[in-house]
Amino acid sequence: IRQLLNEGKTDKALAAAEKCEKEIPDYNVPHDYTSGSMDMVSAFMANGKTDKAEKIMNALQKKSVEYINWYESLGDGHFKNNYIDIYTQITILADIENAYREASESSKTEKEQKAFAKKAEEMDKTLQSFYIPFAQRCERLGINLR
Repeated sequence: IRQLLNEGKTDKALAAAEKCEKEIPDYNVPHDYTSGSMDMVSAFMANGKTDKAEKIMNALQKKSVEYINWYESLGDGHFKNNYIDIYTQITILADIENAYREASESSKTEKEQKAFAKKAEEMDKTLQSFYIPFAQRCERLGINLR
């Protein structure tokens, strides 16, 4: 899907995303960032299938938020061992925010532009609500994020 999008073949990317959606339904294999779900989002967005794209982004967001909340509940020792995983989930939320910003900029109607801009702002707030405490805890534990 990604290669097709890179080649400008959005119609073929859409067909591939729809085939994935049909052949590998999310109730059997839940959406996952590392398995190409964001590529499906890109294909759906590029073809105006925003409802399908948002469904996937919502699933990815929910999964990341659940993981972050769980990781944040760990004691300091386990937190130190897993901070990279937390950072990965925060990065996924940032990618979802970027997808909403890109959708806002490329939307054809003003209504869609505003709706996606609002979603991007909501994602930014969610992202900051996780990143700031995460970064503070890392600093307190002597974890260098650079």
